[in-house]
Amino acid sequence: MKVQAKKLIMWDTKDLIKQVSQHRKLNIVINTPHGKLLLPAEFDINIFLPHRMAAYLFVFVIKGSSQHYIDLEEITVKESSALFVLPHQIHRIHRDWSQVGNWFKLAFDHECMSLLPQSYDFLLNPLNTPVVNLTEEDQTRIIPTLQSIAQILNTENTDTASILLAHLNTLLSELNYCYFRNNNTNRNRNGMLSIYLDFRKLIEQRLRQQPSIRLIARELSISENKLYKVVRYFSGVSPKVYVIQQTILEAQRIFFYQPIAAKEVAYILGFTDPDYFSRLFKKNTGKTISQFVKEVQNLSGKHVD
Repeated sequence: MKVQAKKLIMWDTKDLIKQVSQHRKLNIVINTPHGKLLLPAEFDINIFLPHRMAAYLFVFVIKGSSQHYIDLEEITVKESSALFVLPHQIHRIHRDWSQVGNWFKLAFDHECMSLLPQSYDFLLNPLNTPVVNLTEEDQTRIIPTLQSIAQILNTENTDTASILLAHLNTLLSELNYCYFRNNNTNRNRNGMLSIYLDFRKLIEQRLRQQPSIRLIARELSISENKLYKVVRYFSGVSPKVYVIQQTILEAQRIFFYQPIAAKEVAYILGFTDPDYFSRLFKKNTGKTISQFVKEVQNLSGKHVD
């Protein structure tokens, strides 16, 4: 089966973070309603097009609300909450920002993340929500940190990288705490959360290799039965179904971003039988690949031959 070779109007953000970076050594940018960020001329138009993220994006809504689409799912970010969007996810901002009264947008790339002193488990989104709710107490710590980052980025001094990274580490540590705060007692029982996080990390690394559940359990040094209980507890599905869901999601991202034949996508994702891949795609999405591609063309507004 071959997908019609029409190129979707997608915004290529690959080099955007470098273009708008406010620091000479780190690729990082922050903006507010009253910020003086200089953006490319096409930004105001392209920002509403679907785009595959090339950087980490955090949207903090202090007052009002905001709507986004992440991997085709509509997400509402309510007052006193933060949204995180990860590299490779398909993101689109809703056109109406009139309800957003006060906000911060922060973005930085993989290289910047690699310079931080630790990893942040919430970025694996084990609780299946890209929104972090913030209490008033949380905001009394987080808002000054964001303001400090903005202040540093608005100075001409280039010897601020270590200070900037320290603030960024504080911010992400706060978000990590807030994300897990109400779930640590019930969900981390007997190390289950740690196992689930390791499982998700492994799936991300091996997704295109179609790893067997037996191999995954062996690499995690647990039994298949234990793996089933852990994954079922957090995701509501079996490990096999979870892997299939993530594989189909990656296929949707590829179709969303590239005019490519279904057969080629099947091989990219480790399938040896393209017909089986097509049937699996329809079973999991309720749509044929052709129907899905047509819908995302409509979502992007238009297409070109």
